[in-house]
Amino acid sequence: RDRLTIHRVLLPDAARGGAPRAAIDLDLPEAEGGTQREIGGVLVPPVGLQDGDSVVVDVVPEVTAGLYVTVGGLVEAPGQFPWHPGMTILDLILLARGPQIGADLRHAEVSRLPADRSDGALATIHRVPLDRRALVTNELFSGGGGGGAMGASLPEAGSLPDFVLEPFDDVRLLQMPDFEMQRTVVVAGEVPVPGEYALESRNDRVTDLLARAGGLLPTAYAPGARLIRSLGNLGSINLDLASALQDESRDHNLTLEPGDSLFVPPYSPTVTVRGAVNSPVTVLYEEGRDVGYYLENAGGFRHDADEDRLSVRFANGQAETRSKFLFFSDDPSPMPGSMIHVPTKDPEDRFDMRGLVTDLVTIAGSITTLIIVANR
Repeated sequence: RDRLTIHRVLLPDAARGGAPRAAIDLDLPEAEGGTQREIGGVLVPPVGLQDGDSVVVDVVPEVTAGLYVTVGGLVEAPGQFPWHPGMTILDLILLARGPQIGADLRHAEVSRLPADRSDGALATIHRVPLDRRALVTNELFSGGGGGGAMGASLPEAGSLPDFVLEPFDDVRLLQMPDFEMQRTVVVAGEVPVPGEYALESRNDRVTDLLARAGGLLPTAYAPGARLIRSLGNLGSINLDLASALQDESRDHNLTLEPGDSLFVPPYSPTVTVRGAVNSPVTVLYEEGRDVGYYLENAGGFRHDADEDRLSVRFANGQAETRSKFLFFSDDPSPMPGSMIHVPTKDPEDRFDMRGLVTDLVTIAGSITTLIIVANR
């Protein structure tokens, strides 16, 4: 919409034996301020019209209506652009406002319509090496060395020949292999320098993070350490920090993932008893004491206690429940910082004494019958 044409029928005197029509081309500059001649953001020239004139406003055709090229991948403004003779791949990258961070500028991939389709070919692929001219199209990295975020060092500007594009070429800037921005993890609790740390490699482990945080303070309780993983919403991960510190090559020394949080609690020489007990209490930890000792300090079970589902939650968040076999039970061993929890019975889950007696009578009758038959 940058040009207006007036088609005019010429009078015989004006034509003087020439063409009976004339085309008057007028530019339509953009309007800078409100004027009487402004229409739709452009200035309409003060040209008088005559009877029989026809006014035509040119319409810019869609890009795909003519010859064009396409650019995509890691560029700031991917899309289709009009092609012109002599257009190079660097011209197209400039039109796309330069590469994005993480683009592999060592080469671009160009797919071109094949000259021969007899074998079913759909495109011919060219891997075009790039130099520093591709880098400086992005003002954020102009004058940079081509390393870091933009990848390995690139050849000097102009050291490689220009790659001339043909109509309908499709240019792609691909992502640099294994490229990632810095990812962080957090360590908190009983360490000298808690805070957020960037992972140095994909193989960083828990002990590597602790070493950067200055190790453990004397007040730290390694068996109570917790590792929380936000990746995939996994939550608490089973961690044995004490074993990892003893032997860093063991599986207990977990590999860190972006977003992990490591918390090392202080040593707490207590065991807490909660739930369906007569007197919930916190008791000083004594090595070798079992669950029964701490339950006695809490006044024993309440009448509504579900003793079979007793559990012990340790300082690292892990929990174990009482296991039973026939008339025997085995309780977890509390450790410093543990909590013993006794749930209440489900009021709807009542013992059916009448049914038990009926079953016992039936079984006793069957046994008596078998004895009588055997003695005959």
